[in-house]
Amino acid sequence: MIVNASLVDAGMQIAVAMGWTTSAANFGALKSLRALRALRPLRAIQRFPDLKQVVIAFLDSFTAVKNVFMVFLLILIIFGVIGVSLFKGQFGSCADGLSSRADCGEENWSINDSNFDNIIQAMRTLSIMTTTEGWSGVMYLGVDTAGIDKSPIQNNSPYMVWYFIFFMIVGSLFVANLLVGVIIDQYNKAKAKKGEFSESDDTEVKIKIILAVNEMNKQKGKKSQSAEPENWRLHVYNITHHKLFDKFIITVVLLNTFTMSINSY
Repeated sequence: MIVNASLVDAGMQIAVAMGWTTSAANFGALKSLRALRALRPLRAIQRFPDLKQVVIAFLDSFTAVKNVFMVFLLILIIFGVIGVSLFKGQFGSCADGLSSRADCGEENWSINDSNFDNIIQAMRTLSIMTTTEGWSGVMYLGVDTAGIDKSPIQNNSPYMVWYFIFFMIVGSLFVANLLVGVIIDQYNKAKAKKGEFSESDDTEVKIKIILAVNEMNKQKGKKSQSAEPENWRLHVYNITHHKLFDKFIITVVLLNTFTMSINSY
């Protein structure tokens, strides 16, 4: 990437020297490419092995971070579905202080930008909450909910606070620590490749031994279960251990989640 930035800069100098940038449009397009020169300080990484190791570990962690993102997305969907069922149509308020949307009128009724009217809005609201920026304000809106198309009443639903607290623990603290743990693990692996962290090698060997022992125990369990059971139990066993059974269960779970997420205000 650094080499490419240098080549782009050199190419632009040649273009200017040969008169290829006579027009303002051409010059502006080429000038914007010079922003890549900001990558030049990255050359210093080559002179500092520890810093280089950190950058390599960060780049290698992208694959693992993808899995963390999938877990985070699943958490958003689960809590989003719950949030829609609890708060859809309840984050509105009347400018005149009237108790319902029907009495207030559409022109005076406003809906908060952070709401749970559908699964998309719910996931957006929850993702903003994970930054811990203004999450308490959304929590207080949930605590003040009084019903669909009803104006908020202070502390009308105090038990709703547990929904937001539990989400902040799982969706914010847990995912953040998981992300940091993934990057640290990649850093330790990068050090282990250079022989600077022998404990990681010992740990990996121990893990492989434990997995091998567990696999042997599973094989023993299969042999003991392969005895002649009752006819109907044998059919149930064969169905549940078929390779397509897990895919079928996952498909059913996804369809169930999709039908639940369709629910909206």
